[in-house]
Amino acid sequence: MSSSQKKRIVFIDIETTGLNPFNSHIIEIAVKDNLGNSWETLIKSPTKLSQKITDITKITNEMINKNGISITEALQKTIDFIEGKNMNCSTAKWIIGHNLIGFDWAFIRHHCKLNKVLMPPYSNLLDTYRIAQYLLRDEYQSYKLCNLCTQFNLLQDGFHRAMNDICATEKLYNHFMDIFNSKKVDVKKVWELTTYPFMG
Repeated sequence: MSSSQKKRIVFIDIETTGLNPFNSHIIEIAVKDNLGNSWETLIKSPTKLSQKITDITKITNEMINKNGISITEALQKTIDFIEGKNMNCSTAKWIIGHNLIGFDWAFIRHHCKLNKVLMPPYSNLLDTYRIAQYLLRDEYQSYKLCNLCTQFNLLQDGFHRAMNDICATEKLYNHFMDIFNSKKVDVKKVWELTTYPFMG
């Protein structure tokens, strides 16, 4: 199957100054699709980064001041990537992230609205965090990306940078697909239970 015939999947991840989308800011965003395209950027923050955030992400105030772009530009470019604009690509069939529905998408939606960036009404969101909960049930106490990758021996260089986390999420997603295929699980049913909005 040629790349033009493949159903396009986009993986997405963000880094932020905190956990609350209403009073925290996006400082990094990355997107990557299954056709070999990717894009990432640092984003200028209206507030100074705390030492805790720098310790977690390794992103410094100097880095975002020197290389960051505006949140408006970053969000618009992210949506353009999902839509396949200027790339000779189709709109993403699926948008995938880890804790996408509970975290990343909440930030993206809020900040698009705040900065008057038009976001199409996407409902094709797949969350590997929720897929892990569905697949593993109560076998694990933590469904954090780094813990799941360790559990399944999915080697990854670093976490808490957006593109690194995307690469880890893609490996986790592919691992789950292998499990579903080996067990002949009805993936369509899984998608009904784990996509946005969550109805299960």
